[in-house]
Amino acid sequence: MNIIIKKIYDLYLLFSTIKMNISKKLIFNLLLIFNLIGFLFNDNFSSSSLNNVLLVRNHELREIKRNLAEMIPSTSSEYEKKSNDGAEFGPRRFIDVYVQAEADAFLELLDTLRSNYEKKDETINEMDSLLRSINSRFSSEGIKLSFDGLMDVHKRVAERAMFYVSNSTPQMFDLLRNIIQIESQICIEILQTIINEDKIIDEEIVKYNEVISALQGKIEESNLSLIDVKLKSIALRIHDFIECAVSVYNSRFANAVVKNENYVNGYIGIEKIAMDNIFNYICNVCGRKCTEVYHNPKFVLNTIYELYLKNNLTLSFEQVENIYTRIRKRITYLSKKRLTKKLILHIDVSYSVEFELAKLYTFQALQSTSDENEQKKVENVDKIRRMTEEKLRSHRSQIEGREIGRMAGRIQQIVFDIVS
Repeated sequence: MNIIIKKIYDLYLLFSTIKMNISKKLIFNLLLIFNLIGFLFNDNFSSSSLNNVLLVRNHELREIKRNLAEMIPSTSSEYEKKSNDGAEFGPRRFIDVYVQAEADAFLELLDTLRSNYEKKDETINEMDSLLRSINSRFSSEGIKLSFDGLMDVHKRVAERAMFYVSNSTPQMFDLLRNIIQIESQICIEILQTIINEDKIIDEEIVKYNEVISALQGKIEESNLSLIDVKLKSIALRIHDFIECAVSVYNSRFANAVVKNENYVNGYIGIEKIAMDNIFNYICNVCGRKCTEVYHNPKFVLNTIYELYLKNNLTLSFEQVENIYTRIRKRITYLSKKRLTKKLILHIDVSYSVEFELAKLYTFQALQSTSDENEQKKVENVDKIRRMTEEKLRSHRSQIEGREIGRMAGRIQQIVFDIVS
């Protein structure tokens, strides 16, 4: 029976990794069968490594279900409308869209917490899902946020939500809805006084005292009662919101990103160091078990974010999401292995080879953008795979062929992420 289960699992891996346009529904059904058989014959999964696989695959099952739901038009959120394709709009339109998008993101999260409160911790910790939702709201309205701009919005949305997590009464629900309305009104009123023409605006033009005065006035008008600590917290959040909105507005006038050697080293360095740090954490803190890290997207994303800020790069959410996805795929591979000292050494070498080749192919692609032969090298994943195999052999690294194929696919994607 163990052999049958292994074959079904191999079939799932095959369909989920090869570069073909195969329906996610088929992959979903294969994964469902694998988990069902694993449940019926649980005695065959006694080893810790196979238990880790099952836990990780269960999480992937939920992610695929979510992706399938997003593919069905009838279940799409109302805000999933056609993007403005980057079309520029005036200051007033920008202000209205930016403020409303953040308010709507928070209200959606608040409704989710109220309707499914028993899973509040899981909802808050699914940082990847929340970032995806926020990014979709802004991009569908034509505002392209950088990753740090998106993280700023996420921070404020999550901060508001934590008030409801700590006190889930109907009164708190209504209070938070009133407060976000007041915050939005103040932000619009202040932003309209400073963003009124197409030019770069001083991000520190608005003072905290101006914000706290406007907030006190709105609170009195609404007959709400808030202690001073909460009032100051809301005022600081509004002040941060205004500075971030001005920063995003100013980014429209920024020069295009120069993809030079520093950019390439910075981008690949973020992913390499993040993976090194996470791998070390798995080996030295988690007792060489991967499930704790795999089921904690906030930990992985925050690890990436810290390195992102240190590198002073401007990346889109899509670029960072791809970094995040590649790291999680590596963790999936680790979850299927018994991490002996020997295997840890081989894996460490394989990561070095993967990032070394990613850098090599990226520089070749950037230096020869008009050279069709160089472009074909990057597009030909089989050639990348052969180069990867040669490099690994020279280092005497014992990584099986299927994982080498995945490495080649990741190298190709890194190059496309940077060059495109």
